[in-house]
Amino acid sequence: MEDQEIPANTDDYMARIHPDDLQAMIEGNTKKLEEGNILESENRIRKKDGSYTWINTRCYVVKDKDGVPTRYVGAVTDVSDSVYNRVHLKEAKEDAENASKAKTTFLENMTHEIRTPLNGVIGLTEVLSEKNISEEEKELINDCLLYTSPSPRD
Repeated sequence: MEDQEIPANTDDYMARIHPDDLQAMIEGNTKKLEEGNILESENRIRKKDGSYTWINTRCYVVKDKDGVPTRYVGAVTDVSDSVYNRVHLKEAKEDAENASKAKTTFLENMTHEIRTPLNGVIGLTEVLSEKNISEEEKELINDCLLYTSPSPRD
């Protein structure tokens, strides 16, 4: 933003605040004004070319002897890059959380899909091992049980 891009006149300044930000800025600054002499807000403001940019306004309120504000002394900083980065960081975090949830759901489903038929194979193999069968068949069944039985940590 260029010097003098932000109007020094309060009415002109307020008229250029983005309509979606105006009420929250007024309410926040009204509360801060009741608490002291420092005002600060972060909001969008319309530039001379009509586009909007994010700014941080921080000022000290000069009051007369009756406590009525007479002028503001402060600075306006363009924080568009910071806001942009915060928004994209939040979106990236949400995307990562959603991906993690999807992975967890997939693994839970796959575990169930694998265990269900495997339990059937194990059960059938145990039943077969109790039948009158040859030693070679018993050995094959025992080998099958050895490789299909859940490990102690399952």
